[in-house]
Amino acid sequence: MASTAQRPSLVRRWEDLPSRAQLAIALPVAIIVLFVIHVTLLNQPLWRGFGYGVFWGVLAAAVILVATRTEKAKRDQQARGRSRSPGSG
Repeated sequence: MASTAQRPSLVRRWEDLPSRAQLAIALPVAIIVLFVIHVTLLNQPLWRGFGYGVFWGVLAAAVILVATRTEKAKRDQQARGRSRSPGSG
């Protein structure tokens, strides 16, 4: 697996942001992308596409936040395990 030093700088910067900042970035992007998908690909009327965009955008942003926290915690745990000396545990 990639260590902290090997992660791309964009991933490190994203993971280092507070949860509120991540939500403030992910939520509008998810809403807009899902709105466009519902209106263009699924042929929904604008008002319904907006409603679906908000509904699914909130869920998508929550999934993004949980996945970010989980991956960061997994990498931090692996880094702590590697930093221990052999036989110390």
